[in-house]
Amino acid sequence: MQKFVRSASLRFLTGETNSLEKTTAEAKQQELEQKIKHNDAMIWVEKSKIKTFLNRQENFVSTDTSFVALPTLGILDSTLVKENPNVKLASQQVNVAEANQKVEKSTLMPDISAGYFIQSLTGNQEVNGQTVYYDGSPRFQGFSVGISLPIFAGSNVSKIQASKTNIEIQQKNADYLKLELANHYQQQIQQLNTFQSLVDYYKNTALANADLITKNAGKAYQNGDVSYVEYVQALETALTIRTNYINAIHNFNQTVINLQFLVNQ
Repeated sequence: MQKFVRSASLRFLTGETNSLEKTTAEAKQQELEQKIKHNDAMIWVEKSKIKTFLNRQENFVSTDTSFVALPTLGILDSTLVKENPNVKLASQQVNVAEANQKVEKSTLMPDISAGYFIQSLTGNQEVNGQTVYYDGSPRFQGFSVGISLPIFAGSNVSKIQASKTNIEIQQKNADYLKLELANHYQQQIQQLNTFQSLVDYYKNTALANADLITKNAGKAYQNGDVSYVEYVQALETALTIRTNYINAIHNFNQTVINLQFLVNQ
């Protein structure tokens, strides 16, 4: 666009075109500059969010990396959905419900107790009218055995039935969650394939065409073979192709991230 402005200004100064071409070129350049300012503001906002998330006061500089598609190795296995934290939590809830049922059932079991005692005496004791001295040696010992049975078990039976129902509920919730995540995984795989196809198309064909369009349109405009309207349309077409390529990579990477979450990676 800067080249367009320079060319349009030169053509206007030499009297080849009117001011409309020069004004259009400047307007298009300013439009892109406003988009750049908007993007800079959005980057600042996202950095501010990261600072808050990390509880940092000072500013930081993010590492400059290439904006490329993320690798998909390790996420293309649907069986890995069982490693999802939510699935593991649901399975734990089933285990907890089963443990609670065992506790409730144990209240209906007889309670058996056993005991053993040994006793000694020290000092003088009156036995059959005579004083006897005991030196602390064991004198008396014995054992006891007891059993207790629940008599009023109605409330406990109700609790056991409720615990059984809770197990069924937790199991159905776990099964539903597994099915839901498995379906979501398949949906994400389909989206991944679609975005992969788009990325390949732009890399192999569209981006090269965008460069060719920009190059040929610039030469044609400088030589006077095309009007400024056609030149602007060509530049916007090339810009749209490049923007769509960036969006395709973004969508592809977001899908990869979703799949990584589903398989707990």
